[in-house]
Amino acid sequence: MGNMTSLVDLELSGNYIVGEIPQELGLLKNLKQLELYYNQLVGNIPEVIGNLTELIDLDMSVNQLTGKLPESVCRLPKLQVLQLYNNSLTGEIPSAIAESTTLSILSLYDNSLTGQVPRNLGHSSPMVVLDLSENHLSGPLPTEVCNGGTSGSPHVSIIDLGYNNLSGQISNTIFVKAKNLSELFIQSNRISGVVPPGISRAMNLVKIDLSNNLLSGPIPSEIGNLKNLNLLLLQGNKLNSSIPDSLSLLKSLNVLDLSNNLLTGKIPDSLCELLPNSINFSNNRLSGPIPPSLIKDGLVESFSGNPGLCVSVYVNSSDQSNFPLCPQKYNKTDSTQSGQLGFQ
Repeated sequence: MGNMTSLVDLELSGNYIVGEIPQELGLLKNLKQLELYYNQLVGNIPEVIGNLTELIDLDMSVNQLTGKLPESVCRLPKLQVLQLYNNSLTGEIPSAIAESTTLSILSLYDNSLTGQVPRNLGHSSPMVVLDLSENHLSGPLPTEVCNGGTSGSPHVSIIDLGYNNLSGQISNTIFVKAKNLSELFIQSNRISGVVPPGISRAMNLVKIDLSNNLLSGPIPSEIGNLKNLNLLLLQGNKLNSSIPDSLSLLKSLNVLDLSNNLLTGKIPDSLCELLPNSINFSNNRLSGPIPPSLIKDGLVESFSGNPGLCVSVYVNSSDQSNFPLCPQKYNKTDSTQSGQLGFQ
C-alpha cells in the first residue's frame, strides 16, 4: 500500500477489516479522503496519519480503536471532517484542535475521552457540527464554537455535548451570533444556573435538550420566540415558577417534556392551541384544572405526580381514578371551555 503514493481517495468502510491500522498509510502523501469506518480495527490511531498533509476527510468511526487521539492528526492543515465516534479512545482532546482554521465537522461521540473541551474550540474554524457526547468530559461549556470566533461569521448548526460531566452555567453570550444553530443537546451533565433568556437569539433552533442537569429558576418566556422549535426537553432539573404562556406560540412543537421539576401554578389554557404529539408535566407541583383537550388516551401519566391537579370534566374513564373533579371555583372559570367540548 505504501507504493500507492498517487492515491487520493481510500474508502474501505463496511468491509469487516480486522487488525491494526498499518503504518504504511503515512506514506500516502496525496491522500485527501481516508474512510475506514464500520470495520473491526483495533489498536491506536498511528501518529503517521499526521503526515497526510493533504487530508480533508478522516473517518475511522465504529471500530474498536483505543489509545489517545494523536495531536499530529489535530494539526492536519487542510482537515475539514474528523469523525472517530463509537470507538474506545481515551485521554484528553488535544488543545491543538482548537487552532484549526479548516475543521467543520468534529464527531467524537461514544468514546471514553476525559478532560475539558478545548477552551477555544471553534474560535478560528468554520465549525458546523460538534458532537462530543457520551464521553467523560468535564469543566465548563465551550462558548467560542457558538460565537463564530474571530471570523464573525457563525456556522455551527449542531452542538451535542450530552452525557458528560460538564459543569458551570450556560452563558447568554453563547447565543449572540448563533444564527445557524438548529440543534442544542447538553442533557445529562451537571449544568447549573438558569436557562438563559438569550437562548431566543438562536432563532433557527429546532431541537433543545437540557434535561437531567441542575438548572433552576423559571423557564424564560423568551423561548416562545423560537418559532421553528420542534423538541423542548427540560425534564429532570430544578426549574421553578410557572409554565409560561408563551410556550403556546411554539406552533411547530411536537415534543414537550417539563417533568421532574419544581414547577408551580396552573397549566396555561393557551397550551390547548399547541397540542404536541408528546407532552409530560409529571412530578412537579402544578395545581388547578388540566385543560380537557390536553388529556388524551394514554397521556394520563403525563400529569401524574402533581397532587394539586384536577379535571373540570372527565374526558375518559381513566381520569376518574387519577384526578379529582376540580372545586367549584375552577369549574366556574372553565365552564365555557368544558361546554364547548360537550362532555357533561
